[in-house]
Amino acid sequence: MHKVLRGGSYYTIKKYCKVTNRYGVNPQRWDIDYGLRLVVVFNTSP
Repeated sequence: MHKVLRGGSYYTIKKYCKVTNRYGVNPQRWDIDYGLRLVVVFNTSP
């Protein structure tokens, strides 16, 4: 599952989409979120 790491906290993709949607940011741009750098963590573990 895709998760976004910001400020040491994990957010689900749904949470991220809500945040980006609020600020009018394209959810496809995982590297940018209203001026803040984001780190995308791809959990490949079972």
